Amino acid sequence: MTKRIPPLAPKQIDNAKPKEKKYALFDGCGLYLEIAPTGSKLWRMKAKLNGKAIQMPFGKYPDISLAQARKKRDEARKLIAEGIGPREEKKARIEAEKAAEAAKAADEENTFRKIALRLYASKAGRTTDYYRNKMIRQLELHLFPFVGDKNIRDIEGRELADIFKGVAEKKNKEGKPMTYMAKKLCQWTAEVFDLANVENSSFNLNNPCRSIIKFLTKHESKQIKSVLMGSRFLRDAAKAICGRRAE
Repeated sequence: MTKRIPPLAPKQIDNAKPKEKKYALFDGCGLYLEIAPTGSKLWRMKAKLNGKAIQMPFGKYPDISLAQARKKRDEARKLIAEGIGPREEKKARIEAEKAAEAAKAADEENTFRKIALRLYASKAGRTTDYYRNKMIRQLELHLFPFVGDKNIRDIEGRELADIFKGVAEKKNKEGKPMTYMAKKLCQWTAEVFDLANVENSSFNLNNPCRSIIKFLTKHESKQIKSVLMGSRFLRDAAKAICGRRAE
């Protein structure tokens, strides 16, 4: 029959004095307090994992109280019952925490704003400074306030479409709708999505701007208007000539 070990009491631990050789005060279920000749008191636990004897340190008393040591013991016993060593569990937990931190850092680098800034940098030498500065300035004005801090994977086509349509309805300095700028913003945003896919092949992002641009209000440039006005003038002139001949 297994001898029952009476649990330790806090007063018993506090009154334990160092001896010439280290000794132990047992609390039960493998937990014990080791008192060294120097007077230090260390929590330890003895157990068997897959048939092999193991020893686990739980920390120094009073930094680790009796209640805390017992909690650590109970947690270790559950792991051992599943065939998992506390060291292996700690290693796996640390690796999982590192992976979570790396994923968080990656997410922070994949906000729309940060990818747009990397796009801006990549255009140096490939386009004029005027053009790339204009691009980032317009993105700062119209996109960053709404989706700048969002992870690009969380940006929906609907909210981008609303942003572009809102820009198209605004008036420029000449009092005309900003339809041209809306389309340019859509094109630049498409490039941001393309860069995200290039940098992270695992993203495989759908680029909503490819579809959105088809439904934005058409922009009529001054040149096109001049051509249309010229065509109308020629048509009206032709009608006038034909009318005179008929007379």
